[in-house]
Amino acid sequence: MSAGRGGRGYGWNAACALLMILPACSARISSDDQDAGRSDAGAAFADAAGPSLDAATQSPDASLADGGPGTMGAAEFDPSRGGIAACFDGADNDEGGGGADCADTSCQANVPACCVGVSSSTCCDAGVPRDLPFGTCGGGVAGCPALAGFDVFGAPSPRVDDSGAETVFLPGGEGSESGVLFPEPLDPRLGTITLTARVATPEPAPSGGQIELVGFGLVDAEIDPGGLGRVAPIAGLRVSRNRREVTLVVAGETVFRAAITTEGFVDYGLTLSPTGRVALLRDGAELAALELGPGLALRAALYGRTSNEPGSGDVGLNTRVASASVSQQRCDMPGALALRPTPALGGAAWADDFDAIGEPDMLRWTFEETTRATLAFMLGDSIYLAEPGPGGLAPTTALDAPVLTEGLVDFAMTAVSSPALRHDGAGELEIWFVGETGGQTTIGVARRRASDGLYRDFTPQLSAAAGERFESVDVYDTDDETRLAVAVRAPDGKTRIEIHRVGAGAVGVVRESRPDTLFAFDRDEVGDPSIDIEGGVHRLYFAGRRGTRWSIGLLVSADGAVFVEPNDPIALEPSGLGFDALSVRGPSAEVFEDELHLYYEGSDGARSRIGVAIGAAP
Repeated sequence: MSAGRGGRGYGWNAACALLMILPACSARISSDDQDAGRSDAGAAFADAAGPSLDAATQSPDASLADGGPGTMGAAEFDPSRGGIAACFDGADNDEGGGGADCADTSCQANVPACCVGVSSSTCCDAGVPRDLPFGTCGGGVAGCPALAGFDVFGAPSPRVDDSGAETVFLPGGEGSESGVLFPEPLDPRLGTITLTARVATPEPAPSGGQIELVGFGLVDAEIDPGGLGRVAPIAGLRVSRNRREVTLVVAGETVFRAAITTEGFVDYGLTLSPTGRVALLRDGAELAALELGPGLALRAALYGRTSNEPGSGDVGLNTRVASASVSQQRCDMPGALALRPTPALGGAAWADDFDAIGEPDMLRWTFEETTRATLAFMLGDSIYLAEPGPGGLAPTTALDAPVLTEGLVDFAMTAVSSPALRHDGAGELEIWFVGETGGQTTIGVARRRASDGLYRDFTPQLSAAAGERFESVDVYDTDDETRLAVAVRAPDGKTRIEIHRVGAGAVGVVRESRPDTLFAFDRDEVGDPSIDIEGGVHRLYFAGRRGTRWSIGLLVSADGAVFVEPNDPIALEPSGLGFDALSVRGPSAEVFEDELHLYYEGSDGARSRIGVAIGAAP
């Protein structure tokens, strides 16, 4: 996965280059946990009482109202004090007994929405460690069946010695470094990566000015093993016999040192969190940590130089490794998406005559044990449907026969836009959309006529207030009602996202553009809301614009009433190259075969096409 098509990430080289110009890194060293959770001082509420963005003055629902501060030692999440509401009220209800709101482990353990974007041990699957299984190799490791899949590099080759009390791994290396690359690519956006190695460093230093070291670190997943003469890890640890020190290494440069005081085996560790926090550990204790920009697609390398010492047949004379392993958490990280290099819809020859293909809404629906996938989208000024075929998604009707277009109904005489699909439970699809007549916008629904199967049975549902415009809509079902997420433009040009209960008339504002927040990705405009409900979490994907750049953001809710930002609220950004180089918007998410598929409209400045970004299912 390259940085250009990997979704979020800033590229390790740039981040590390900034660090290398510092005269010293002591100012950056920290042992604080940067990813324990989040508070929700900016929570937004969708409530029948009306619009609100102030978490301090409004409870999401009377049945979930916060009962006030609890007693010392009680958990933040306490059903007797409001349960879910206590995790989103901006207060530390257990009086400092574990953090406020979603930062508290009781909230993370009981409210899945509190775990979106969080890589704490409470929220994440710890992952299965990948050990270096050298115990049965004996002698040189090249060709050892137990290491199938590991890439061996350098000369002399690594070897295994079982002549001492323990079977140990000696990386090899002489004038350059040798070692092994672990097989699996690692993505730090998914959860914390942990490297552990048990290393012993004998005394005295090697004779004759030779270099002896063992390193364990993370390198670019695309690196050529044949070119690894000197390993310069993006982040790693090195154990040096010459200097009798363990060091933290970033971009191949030492940024922290600690003395080695024993010849026995020591457990060293390195962790890299999704926030870019790198930490060096010894026997479980953190020695140093610093912040880097997040990166993409890494592999673990165990390497060194251990073939320089005269008499190296005696294992006691070498720096040696008794064990090494790699593990990675699996967390609910919304930004850990991989973009496909070609459009999901709009890349075929039929699309060449169209500049605008976008506003996707994907629905996978089941009726009478048959599952189908249908994508609604805009082609020019009309609404079409597409379904998967042998060559991928393709329109279900001829290009001159749109499913819906303007002029078919009185509330949509001049325009239709923003299609949203809903299954009625009886084997039929509804197409919800925004219609316009004479400057008045209305959200309506089209159903198929029994007589001819065309979507010509129209019902208006909601009209915009005087002077305002509906920009886009999504429809979704909760346990007991149908709701709409609507993007609205006010007369002064400001935009907001509201939640409506169909037929109930309730309105709540969950997001507004933020003109006073200079670098906010949604500073100038918000729109294109899309709700996906998975695993007890309401996920509101939406588009945000700053300047001419559109990105896709995310809000989460435990109950559909209170929406908060995850730690990183940006789910997808423009790729910088290809069909989605300059803009991504119009999100529509679905979970399919244990993967999250996020469909979106991408633009290169000249044309728009529909793409899909894929990540692990929540």
